[in-house]
Amino acid sequence: MAAWRAVSDPETAHTPETADLLTETAEQLVAAGADRAETLRVIRNAHTIWHHTRDDDPETACELAPRLLDLLQDGHARRTADVLEWSAAR
Repeated sequence: MAAWRAVSDPETAHTPETADLLTETAEQLVAAGADRAETLRVIRNAHTIWHHTRDDDPETACELAPRLLDLLQDGHARRTADVLEWSAAR
């Protein structure tokens, strides 16, 4: 799957573009009603890369935060808190 390659490829793994790609992929999976396990995996990967991105490119992280929070609504309390705490501290 392209989302896994984006996370595991050392050339692209922690870039703002990868964070955006994974967030967009997760949004599309949710909209399509895709397999829940696969969707959750992509959401978790999107958060992981966002977490790295926020240190390197806070502007992009700010832009992605609302979209990521929408994806993290159900059952992602720790990740949701991470995004909210970082956003509030900015």
